Amino acid sequence: MLAELVRRRGRGIVAAAARWVQLPGSMAKVLAMWWKMLFAVALAYVLLLLWMYSQQSRYVYLADFPGRTLFATPADVGLPFEQVWLQADDGTPLHGWYLPAASAGAATVGRAELSVLFLHGNAGNISHRLDTLQILHELGVNALIFDYRGYGISEGSPDEAGTYSDARAAWEWLRARGAPAARIVVHGRSLGGGVAGGLLEALAADGETPGGLVLESTFTSLADLGQYHYRWLPVRWLTRIIYPTRERLAALRLPLLVVHSPDDSLVPVAHGRALLAAARPSALGAPRWLEIGGAHHNGYLLSRERYAAGLGAFFSDVAALAGEAERAARRGSLQAAGGALSGGAAKR
Repeated sequence: MLAELVRRRGRGIVAAAARWVQLPGSMAKVLAMWWKMLFAVALAYVLLLLWMYSQQSRYVYLADFPGRTLFATPADVGLPFEQVWLQADDGTPLHGWYLPAASAGAATVGRAELSVLFLHGNAGNISHRLDTLQILHELGVNALIFDYRGYGISEGSPDEAGTYSDARAAWEWLRARGAPAARIVVHGRSLGGGVAGGLLEALAADGETPGGLVLESTFTSLADLGQYHYRWLPVRWLTRIIYPTRERLAALRLPLLVVHSPDDSLVPVAHGRALLAAARPSALGAPRWLEIGGAHHNGYLLSRERYAAGLGAFFSDVAALAGEAERAARRGSLQAAGGALSGGAAKR
């Protein structure tokens, strides 16, 4: 009905214009043709916008690419692991793996009590991250990886709020297992960095802060990234799925490592540098930058030696910082206990 009204109004405008300027009939026909073409283009554009608005989840959450089937487990690459089932706060069952730290060697001393909560990207499932788990295992840390709702064999359907809830369930699992908050590093890759931002915002509201954060190949926000790739569309008006990583990062203060490749064409390196600029200094000093080479999906593999060295140094420093804080807390407790005993003796 709206389209027919616009067509009628358009014909009326063309006819009125022709009468007013006394255009010949052939010119009026040309104007009418151009009006129809303009209307068709505008209608197609509006329909495209409506399609993109309604189908965002299909483009963001690629749980079926390359598939939801788990094609392997850590055991297939020689890694010890435990099957883990989590439950999000809305009751959604989530599946993951926990890999205990390898025996500590000279190069990994101090990291064995550190746990890495790994949040993967928007495609595939945890069985497509075995190479990452190998690297983390070689670095001597404990690792928990899980599939968001709708990925792998986790149940439910993915959405922004749901992924935050899923990450919180994984965090609570580590905490219930005895991992101190200061000895947990949240590591988000690509979309996982956006999920990490939501998790840390929720934790901060509850007075908890992880020992560190790794943002790898992560965007400033999904709206920013969409506008970069689709400059001819009003993406910021259309976007319902935001993941405002930079905005959240600016409100946090914790050790940060930003990992990015200048060869990344999916999430340009400018996003990583903007995240670094937005971050605040922490007890470890200024946020750190680790530049790798390669594309969005394989930079960490093509730069494996540099990548592992950068992660390892960051993990060691986070572990050392947590150790110092724990020793300071013990000294404070001992001094407080000594003061109480002294006070009691003086009263007697």
